[in-house]
Amino acid sequence: MTQAPQTPNSPNNENTLTSNGGLSDILFIVFMFIVGYLLTSLYTYHPNDPGILHSGSIDEVFNKGGIAGALFADSFYYLLGYSAYLPPIIAAYIAWLIHQQACQTVFAKPYLVILPNIGFLLILVTSCGLLTIHLASANIPFPYNSGGELGLFVVKHTQSLFNQLASTILLVSLFLLGMVLLIHQSWLFLIYRAFINRNR
Repeated sequence: MTQAPQTPNSPNNENTLTSNGGLSDILFIVFMFIVGYLLTSLYTYHPNDPGILHSGSIDEVFNKGGIAGALFADSFYYLLGYSAYLPPIIAAYIAWLIHQQACQTVFAKPYLVILPNIGFLLILVTSCGLLTIHLASANIPFPYNSGGELGLFVVKHTQSLFNQLASTILLVSLFLLGMVLLIHQSWLFLIYRAFINRNR
């Protein structure tokens, strides 16, 4: 005896949708809690707190994230400089993508997460290099390079092959490529759409 096809409102479909939506909601909440904690730790960084390369008093920690937040902020500023704010912000964007597309869709099409992560890495690496090149002498609130150790590494290897101008052009081009992979949109399309909307 053949079974009647399930309608969109059948109980099995409702359970599947509820399960997928619930998992997406849980992941989104967890991601946003982590993002909020990391941003708070970075924003309330204090040079007198304990760090990975220096000691500080644990009796009075100024960082709102506690000792763990102080160590995290110091580590990220050391490695990434001002670009330390990018991982939490882009993690929030990827969490939003997962929430919008549902877990089942993401697992069925892993490129929906892989490509944005590749784009994120390109943005992170190139932004550190650009900050090191153009904000090396800036007055920064932490005792490290404006682009972190990653920025120093990138500049060392790009400027060993190119001059400062060519290195900047290369890094900006890779940064834009990372943005395309992250947002799944062509820059030419975004410019065209902005131009059309402006002339309406």
